[in-house]
Amino acid sequence: MTKLVDTILDFAIIVGVSLILFYGLTFLGAPLWLSLICVAIWGGFTGYKPKIVRKPFKFLYKDDQEK
Repeated sequence: MTKLVDTILDFAIIVGVSLILFYGLTFLGAPLWLSLICVAIWGGFTGYKPKIVRKPFKFLYKDDQEK
């Protein structure tokens, strides 16, 4: 069950940061193509190695704190 929760948490963090990145760049006046490329790079990189996302958000993962 913990693995499922970790996967859902990874997905939520990746999507949340993607939305913040997209709206932040759009708000700052970046062209749409640049915003979409940045979101695609972020999604591709974190989708390939989701453990990278866990480092700054390790307080959300119970197993990592106990070790």
